[in-house]
Amino acid sequence: MAIDYPHRPTVHRFETDHELIVNGPFNVDSGTPAELVRAYSRLDGSPKILKFYDAGKEYSIYSKFDLDSDSARAVHLVHYETLICDEGGKKAVVMQPFNHALVQVPFYPEHVVLNGIQSIMLAMQHLHNKDIVHCDIKPANILVDTRGDWFLCDYGSCVELKERKANQKTRYTVSYIPMDLKPLQPSKKLDAVLLAVTALFTINPKVLSLLNRFLLKVVIDAIRNLTNEDMKTLLLNLVTNYA
Repeated sequence: MAIDYPHRPTVHRFETDHELIVNGPFNVDSGTPAELVRAYSRLDGSPKILKFYDAGKEYSIYSKFDLDSDSARAVHLVHYETLICDEGGKKAVVMQPFNHALVQVPFYPEHVVLNGIQSIMLAMQHLHNKDIVHCDIKPANILVDTRGDWFLCDYGSCVELKERKANQKTRYTVSYIPMDLKPLQPSKKLDAVLLAVTALFTINPKVLSLLNRFLLKVVIDAIRNLTNEDMKTLLLNLVTNYA
């Protein structure tokens, strides 16, 4: 579930209660994080991004990462500055500004994707070191700043492995998951495979079919057809050796 834009009373209350002026959606392309909106501070004009959907849950999860702004940037995780709530009970996470989501770009050359995936690996490994798995790594959940650096976002799907209950529901985007990846449950291996699939879609969206799903073998074959040897090695390790 995602909202396209906050309602007018929410926009008014965020301006009067928090000096934040909503300035339109983060993007208008389909498949992107529609619950993100651009804003700026009425006090100093600094740009922000607001996230409304599941804001309380997301901020609670982010607080377990033990990161300040600088350390979050170092491991390429989107930093959540604060959680705000208006008089109507509407919550929003305040985030640093970004240029676009990865899904908005038709394709990137392999050497650019290699650098970006290495950055997202730092984010993924930080979560895994805390026994947290993301479960929804995909182009829509990677934000790009004006310098071209990639950052992982959207923590609402994260699962704490040690705290997970047997019947706990997990939010996946199944169209990015090989249909023969069994069992489908939160795991570090799942994150690694999703990161490899994200790389392939970013290099060439037509390599895999989101409509018909695909097998893990198809992912491996697509990786072996890449021209960048470093990229091949990295993605094959993610798919076959990551645990």
